[in-house]
Amino acid sequence: MATVSVDPTGLDTGIYSGSILFSPTDSTLSPDSVPVTLIVGCAQGGCTVQPNILSVVNGASMHPTGSPGAIMTIFGTNLSDAVYNPTSFTLPTMLGPTSVTVNGVAAPLFFVSPKQIDFQMPSGVPATGVTVTVSNSASTGQFAVSRSPSYPATLTPVAPGLFTTPDGRADALNVDFSPNTPSTPAPAGSSIILYITGQGPVTPAVPDGAQAPNAPLSTIDATVQVTIGGQQAQVTYQGLAPGFVGMGQINAIIPSGLTPGNQPVFVTINGLPSNAGVISVD
Repeated sequence: MATVSVDPTGLDTGIYSGSILFSPTDSTLSPDSVPVTLIVGCAQGGCTVQPNILSVVNGASMHPTGSPGAIMTIFGTNLSDAVYNPTSFTLPTMLGPTSVTVNGVAAPLFFVSPKQIDFQMPSGVPATGVTVTVSNSASTGQFAVSRSPSYPATLTPVAPGLFTTPDGRADALNVDFSPNTPSTPAPAGSSIILYITGQGPVTPAVPDGAQAPNAPLSTIDATVQVTIGGQQAQVTYQGLAPGFVGMGQINAIIPSGLTPGNQPVFVTINGLPSNAGVISVD
């Protein structure tokens, strides 16, 4: 009889596989290898390696709100084995080993990584409670499960999110298509271009995962308002951003008389406000 002991000091929680080689002192006997599994820090029943969703949020505002057709983000663990980006203009429903389903409907994917997925919420799912699931076929082995537990997400017909930069500025363009920054402000009375998601239905409709066309332009069906510096701005275009997937574009006139400098801006759709950003006004 042989007795084996281990020292798990310094090992992270998880499952470790290996083997022990027994080499008899009797030369007439052959060595033998025995497979072993070491489970460290797991609850009773062992560890399971599988995708796990921690949150599903609006891809622009990062708020726990969404709508059919919107750009959304999943945060979690073991979502993929590496970073993957699409290589075609029509978004795929699988990147590397990873796919996402909503109520069983495959979702177009912008980006996947082990801890984050950006996807388009399928436009055909109901604007109510839905379940989101991630599958990662790279999760293999005796203790692996490739499919995540279902994660509940609540959708509404519109859920406007304004795209912003990491420092809280609106990801906006001036009328000459230059980025709106403190050093390149937009004059009051000129146009500003804002980008959103969660805009709801558009006419004509665009297939999931497909780029919005330049012609005909797809316009947002709902009522859109823009507020800049506390004043309502005139909206001159409300529709999908041509060449992009799931992204809305709002063109608005900056109200005259605003004080030069940074001014807050947000978009309201059917009475629901987006997160706020900042633009610079000259």
